[in-house]
Amino acid sequence: MSQINSYIAQQIRAASWDSLSSEAKNKLKLCILADISVAVSGIPYVKLPEPNITKSETGFFVFPNHKTASQADAAYYNAAVMHARNQDDFHPEGRLHVGTIALPVAMAMSEHTDVDGKTFLDALVAGYVAGIGLSRKFATAATKRGFRSTGVFGPFVAVSCAASMAKLDEAKTANALGIATSFAAGTGQCWVDGSDEWQLHAANAARAGVMAIEMVKHGTRGASNAFDGKAGFHAAVTGEAVVLEDFMGEFDASRAIMESVVKRYSVSGINQSVVLVAERIVKANAINPKDIDRIVIRLHATDVNYPGTQNSSGFQSFADAMMSALFCTANVFANGAYAFKDMFLMKEPLRDSIIQRTTVQADPEIPEFGARIDVHLSNGSVMTERTLDPAVDLEIGWDEVDAWSAPMWEESKRAEQFAKCKEIVFALENRRVSDLFHLLKS
Repeated sequence: MSQINSYIAQQIRAASWDSLSSEAKNKLKLCILADISVAVSGIPYVKLPEPNITKSETGFFVFPNHKTASQADAAYYNAAVMHARNQDDFHPEGRLHVGTIALPVAMAMSEHTDVDGKTFLDALVAGYVAGIGLSRKFATAATKRGFRSTGVFGPFVAVSCAASMAKLDEAKTANALGIATSFAAGTGQCWVDGSDEWQLHAANAARAGVMAIEMVKHGTRGASNAFDGKAGFHAAVTGEAVVLEDFMGEFDASRAIMESVVKRYSVSGINQSVVLVAERIVKANAINPKDIDRIVIRLHATDVNYPGTQNSSGFQSFADAMMSALFCTANVFANGAYAFKDMFLMKEPLRDSIIQRTTVQADPEIPEFGARIDVHLSNGSVMTERTLDPAVDLEIGWDEVDAWSAPMWEESKRAEQFAKCKEIVFALENRRVSDLFHLLKS
C-alpha cells in the first residue's frame, strides 16, 4: 500500500462527529436539513429512470416514498433526486457536491441496521473529509481537462462514507479507495449542450460507495498506488504527479464543512454571486429593461472559462441555462427577481434581448465565485454592484433556513413535515436514524 493511500485511509478513519468544532457541527446539520429539503421537492426534475420498486419490507427507501430491492440503487436514485435542482450544498474550491452523495449513501446503509445518529454523522464527516481533502487542490486542474469535479471526486465521498458506516479497518478502507478510482467519471460538456449527464454524476458516485464496500468484502483488490501511480488517478485526471506532502493538512473535517455552502439559488455555484448581485441592483433601482444599453459581468478567469458560463443562445434545458452567467443575469433584469420556474423558459423575448446586450469578462480583482455587474443605461448612467466576500455574502444560516426550505416542502405537499424534520436533524446525534426514515415515509 502506498503512503498516500494509507494516509488518506487514516484520515477517513479518524473523521468523526466528535472531532468537529461546534460551528462545524451546526453547519453540518444545516447542510443535512438543506439537502433533505431539496430532495423532497426534487422528484419532478429528475431525468434518470426510477429504480425497480418493491413492496418488500426489506426494501430500501427512495424518494418520495418508495422502496427498491437494491441498496446501491437507493443510494443512486436518492442522490439524483437530491441533486435534481442543483441547489444541494456545494464546496467552492473542490467544486464538489458532497452532501448529495454522502447523505444518500449513509441513508441506504443505515436503514435496516437501527443505526444511532452519531454513527450516521460520523459517516457524513468522513465523506466531507475525503471528498474535499482529495479535491480542494486539484479540482481546477481536472476541470481544465474537461472533467466535472462531482463526477470524478464524488466516488471518494461515497466510499469514505460507506467505509465509515461499515467500520472498515485502514487496509480495507485504502483498498476501497483504490477501487473507487475506477468509478470516477463525468465531463462538463453537459453544461454546454444542455444535456442530462450532470444528474448522473452524483448518482453514479453514490452508487460507487455501496458497490466498492461490497467488492472489498468479496475480496476485490484496488490498486495500491491508486492515487500516485504513473497511470493512477491524479496523473490521469489532473495531468499532475502527486506526493504525500500534497495531501498533508488537507483533511481537516471542520474546515471542510465550514467551507461548504448551502446554495441560495438553483443555479451553478459560479452564478450564485451573479444572481445575488443582479438582484441587488434591481431591488435598489427602478430599471426599465428596455433602457438597458449593455451589461458587463465580471468574474474570475477560472469561472469565465468554466464549461457553460459563456452560453449565450440556443438554450436546450435547465442544465445549460443555470450554467450561463448571461442567462441568469438577464433573467433577473427581465423579471425583477430570480424565480426557479423562469429557469425552464428556453425562449423569452425580453430576457433573450437582454442576453444579446450582455457580455462576460475576466477580471483579476474578482475572487473565484465572486461577481461584479455593471449595468449601462441608454441615458449614460452606470449602476455597479459586486460581492465583496462571496462566502459571507452567499451564506444561508439557521436564521434564513426556514424561509429558504419551507417553500420546497410546500411544493411537495409536505409542508407540515418541515418543522419535525428540522427538530430531528438538529438533535440527530441523540436520535436514531430510524426517526428520520419514519418521517420521510409518513
